[in-house]
Amino acid sequence: MSQTLSSSADEWSRFAPSFMKMAADGPGVLPAHSMVAAADGSYAFSSASLILDIGTGPGQIPSAILGAYGHTIPESARLVASDFSAGIVEQLEQRKKLEIENGHSLWARLETMVCDATDLSAFSDGSVSHAFAGFVLFMVPQARVALDEIHRVLSSQNGGGFFALSSWQGSEWIELMSFVTKVRPDKLLPQLGPTWRTVEGIRGELEATGFQGVEVHSVETYMPFEDHDEIARYILTEFPGMKRLTSDMTRQELERTRDLMVEDIKSRHPTAPGRLVGTALVGVGRK
Repeated sequence: MSQTLSSSADEWSRFAPSFMKMAADGPGVLPAHSMVAAADGSYAFSSASLILDIGTGPGQIPSAILGAYGHTIPESARLVASDFSAGIVEQLEQRKKLEIENGHSLWARLETMVCDATDLSAFSDGSVSHAFAGFVLFMVPQARVALDEIHRVLSSQNGGGFFALSSWQGSEWIELMSFVTKVRPDKLLPQLGPTWRTVEGIRGELEATGFQGVEVHSVETYMPFEDHDEIARYILTEFPGMKRLTSDMTRQELERTRDLMVEDIKSRHPTAPGRLVGTALVGVGRK
């Protein structure tokens, strides 16, 4: 048996400072660039009216947009990054401030908002030209409601608004989370539902919502680490949902779990620093 990967807004708020450490060099960077490049190739950012990033996390998608296409976005267009976690949004505001201080003036265009993926009532019908949902929908208990909302707010102009999402086909860090059950077989592990870890599943969800021209492709990515023990501890104790999962484990059980994780990481990546590897799935479509 298993539980879902969903976590509360408070859990994500507590994770926010750690999450921000992966903003520029983490698992979401390469998929974000893939999503953004696909967007401009399908519906050029030079024609954007409102770009919406749903479940923005550390802001990897806005960063990719501003870095590659920021100068092409019309002055009248808006760029909005939203997340249901106030802590995540607060951290992104801090990143925005630092980016501007470091001379990246286009970051001043970024608006942030606390907003649930299943309630986009802050945006009117047909007002969004580009929407993104990076590594979020598989954690939303009512994912189809979120997809319906995204479809509603997308424009019907220029051949239909563009949407891109990302999910996980698999990764070494997700596999490492399962080591808890080697020490505590009674534990119910968070799992990614079959809908979101296959090409067919993602395509089916998008087409069932009404998206046209749906394509799904894989992107190889990674999670960097400096030290074997540190990355094991990070996955075991910092990931949202893992603290809840391990809250009743003894110190000895946690240490044994971490030892098993370190042993596995070293068997795959003997030297440090190194990279855990993963495969993301990116799905795109038009309204």
